[in-house]
Amino acid sequence: MRTNAQIEDKVKIGNEEVEEVEEFVYLGATVTKDGGGTEDTKKCLNKARGTFFKLVMRISKTQTIGQNTKINLFKTMVQPVLLYGCKAWKIIQKEEKRLDRFQFKCLRKILRIWWPQCVRNETVSGITGVNKISDEIQRK
Repeated sequence: MRTNAQIEDKVKIGNEEVEEVEEFVYLGATVTKDGGGTEDTKKCLNKARGTFFKLVMRISKTQTIGQNTKINLFKTMVQPVLLYGCKAWKIIQKEEKRLDRFQFKCLRKILRIWWPQCVRNETVSGITGVNKISDEIQRK
């Protein structure tokens, strides 16, 4: 696969011509000619949503488990699912906002902050000690 290629000559190794493809899978992420990432972010977001609601939401409703434990469960169980394969993504601002929105929605549920309370994302991030997921993707 070529991206932003100026030369269109066939690539050869020895006497054998290398096959060109439109997309391939790398680390579980689909890499496309245009950089892709949209489909992979949707897949990871759906998997992370399922993980959050199946595992963490059950625990977040209980009052016997502390907030710090719930946040640590979110960090260890949901974030890795959301970030899987992100090194191969070409992420656009729309997708960054979608991922950040999901992350802060989950954290608000854990902290029991409801929408009429108007708490800013920076405040939630400060309380939980969790960086924005888009910043983590850019870092990786």
